[in-house]
Amino acid sequence: MLKEVYFFDDLTVKSIDAVCRALKLIPYRRKEKVISEGEGGKSFHLLYSGTARVYKGKTLFRPGRVIADLEQGSFFGEVALINSSPRNATVICNEDCEIFTLTRTAFQSIVAENKEF
Repeated sequence: MLKEVYFFDDLTVKSIDAVCRALKLIPYRRKEKVISEGEGGKSFHLLYSGTARVYKGKTLFRPGRVIADLEQGSFFGEVALINSSPRNATVICNEDCEIFTLTRTAFQSIVAENKEF
């Protein structure tokens, strides 16, 4: 699954292994928010199971505009691996999901230890 992520596709087995060890599999419930538009980004997410929807402009009182539907293998939040700029969208699970998460801190440690990055 990681080899399908464009910025991991050229990595060696050693580097992929380092990324896999840093991933945490987190369960989310139906309608649970994974990330919120405007919050500082701290992690990258890879959808392992379930489906989720991406919204732009969603607030407590506004439904927002649907900009994408995500399924197994979809990923989001990759900019957060480099900086903490505000999230561009909100992601909410359509059903129970399992999502791999890689924090910026863990990613930076991997980069420091692997010259390949």
